[in-house]
Amino acid sequence: MRSLHSDIVRDIIAGVEAVGGDLALDPSSDTLIINDEFTVSIVIARCLQTGAGAYRWNIRLNTGQLPDLSIVVRMGQSNRTPLDYYLLPTFDMTKSKLRLAENNSLSLDAFRFDNLAHFFNMAARAPILEVA
Repeated sequence: MRSLHSDIVRDIIAGVEAVGGDLALDPSSDTLIINDEFTVSIVIARCLQTGAGAYRWNIRLNTGQLPDLSIVVRMGQSNRTPLDYYLLPTFDMTKSKLRLAENNSLSLDAFRFDNLAHFFNMAARAPILEVA
């Protein structure tokens, strides 16, 4: 049985390849290298319920390798399917640990997306017209 993390990584790889992007896995850091231009770390944030019934997500960012971007996959209440995604640029993150609520400040929720279409657009290759 495959792990949830492996399935999500496989889906992200397939999405990058579908838009013509190139990627490699850096085995020493478990980061993806996209188009030989930027690095990405994938973090799964499992849903936890507090005693008061609120939902929270604890996130530990990969600060050791300093990826350019962290994709945080915030899981739904059952922890079986993604609820949404945070695309967190390393230069905007000042803490290695975050605790998300259902709704967060604009400084975090500005990076929240319902799907990974925005990320795949970042990874897409665009042809450069030859100047003659």
